[in-house]
Amino acid sequence: MIGILRFVFGFLFISVIFQSIMNANGVVIVDGSGEVLELTESYVDVQINSQIAVVTSQQRYQNRVGTDINIKYGFPIHSNANPIGLRWRIGNNEWKEAVVGDNIQDSSTPNTSGGNGTIASSDLDRYLGSNPLFFEPQDTVPNGEFITVEITYVELLNYTFGKINFSYPGDYSLIQFAAIDTFAFNLNYVSERNLDDVNYTMDNSELQVIDSGINITSNTSFQRLDENIAIEFIVSTDDLVVIDYSTMVNDTLFDCSPDKSGYVSLILEPQSDSTTAVIQKNFTLVIDKSGSMIGEKIGQAKQAASFIVDNLNEGDFFNIISFSKDVNSLFGEHREKSEESVDQASSYINSIDAGGSTNISGSLIESIAEFDTVDDDKANIIIFFTDGQATTGITDTPGILAGVEGEVISKETEIFLFTFGIGAAVDKQLLTLLGKENNGLATFLEDNNLRETITNFFLQVNNPVLIGTQLSIFPQGVICELTPAIDNLPNLYKGEQLIVSGKYNNPQDVKLTLEGTAFNKDVKVEFDVLLSDTISADRSFLPKLWAKQKIDELTENFNIANTDSEKNAIQEEIDNISRCFNVVSLDFNSFVDGTVLSVELLDFTGQEIDDQKVSLE
Repeated sequence: MIGILRFVFGFLFISVIFQSIMNANGVVIVDGSGEVLELTESYVDVQINSQIAVVTSQQRYQNRVGTDINIKYGFPIHSNANPIGLRWRIGNNEWKEAVVGDNIQDSSTPNTSGGNGTIASSDLDRYLGSNPLFFEPQDTVPNGEFITVEITYVELLNYTFGKINFSYPGDYSLIQFAAIDTFAFNLNYVSERNLDDVNYTMDNSELQVIDSGINITSNTSFQRLDENIAIEFIVSTDDLVVIDYSTMVNDTLFDCSPDKSGYVSLILEPQSDSTTAVIQKNFTLVIDKSGSMIGEKIGQAKQAASFIVDNLNEGDFFNIISFSKDVNSLFGEHREKSEESVDQASSYINSIDAGGSTNISGSLIESIAEFDTVDDDKANIIIFFTDGQATTGITDTPGILAGVEGEVISKETEIFLFTFGIGAAVDKQLLTLLGKENNGLATFLEDNNLRETITNFFLQVNNPVLIGTQLSIFPQGVICELTPAIDNLPNLYKGEQLIVSGKYNNPQDVKLTLEGTAFNKDVKVEFDVLLSDTISADRSFLPKLWAKQKIDELTENFNIANTDSEKNAIQEEIDNISRCFNVVSLDFNSFVDGTVLSVELLDFTGQEIDDQKVSLE
């Protein structure tokens, strides 16, 4: 098998491993008592095109509590995924489909108990994670009857240095000790890239070669769900990659965009193999050590800082600034990476303790001021992370932004500022604007994934290969409503991709030009794209992908809006897109009980099955 794969597919390695990550079967909680119903069957279908995954997960539960009940359903969805469909049925009755409602979901999780012992609310919260979806059908589930819930979501998979990571954690042990009757997993991966090897560990699984990719299936019966699944696709990155997907859709499918019946997505990736040159840099790492960082956050921050220092490129200069009320600079200027400077930095990082207030303005102004004496031929990069809001120094957002802008102007320099907000208390508007106005971006994350997120990001930002990214399309106007907007594209870094989605009405050939600077040289790449004139079933995810990306872009605009009227207008636009494309944004809306949908039940092969077994369409 492996020899055949090497011959047929070339340069793609896939490893399927089990590791401890977020759980992902849903939970059915009984209204009132808080008891959790027992999961009896689970079916998961995954369709991946390059970096774009559409996941359908169906779970079946039985009411064994001794009375008719109403329920609340929870599903631990990934933060970079958006739900695009939810339906349910009681017993063998007709399916009912949820619709998008304007109100934010009720995210409360009561104390729960079940036939396998008491489940504390803390365990339920831990299982559901930081980004759960909740849904409350109006149906009553009769005693002894089954309820089946199916959720579908679209996810842009994490991509770093040719590695595409998909996870569907199956560890249900926090919720249920008993084995379930059936667990079935089916994954199809297709791409224009090639395969080299396949390494994976999965019980009762089978791998098959399919057109341009692979199929992995696993079926188990009467087994505890106590292991998580992670799949890593490693792809060739020898050249600049341009992958385009396009399809027409039925012009009556989406009432809110009847004039644009075609959708296109472009995946752009610069060359990022081991021979790719990199830009030398002046790095400043700014660490919040205020009192709210005490505990796990400051520990992870110090681990991330140590990783960055250890992985600087030869020829890079760097400094570390830590701040609470006061601002402390390790060197007072940038020092070239050397054994001595790295040792000094390691000692400094280990000595950092959390305590005090939060002087955001002082730390940023100091970090910018130190670029006054550096080599202008290097890129000036600031990585800044905080878990709170400014409480000393300049504390208002306009004042901080003006202070940063003034310091940049006075030093006659250019900076690339990347901000990381940790936890729920951060000032999203401030951090978003700081990144947006200074050639960077803002990332918001939970307390427990600071180290991993920042270290992975550093591996990318450490190697910028296309600065000032510009994308032009000829003829103009053929592709419209592009997201992200082509006049506001991010820089491209070694090992990362840019996905741009848009709409079109007239299928035709278009010429796209990607421009920027790399290694102090101008870069210009032209490529042709044929906008499809047919409806392609395997590209049916494109409208949902466009809607997800548009919602993500609007969410960023919401975070930087200054007035309630601006925020209300953006939220209304998000709600309209969500309703039209049936793509939920959990920060703004939710699924609510909707209309009846009559659909035959199918198994993985597309064959009809009897009503005694539940499976995916």
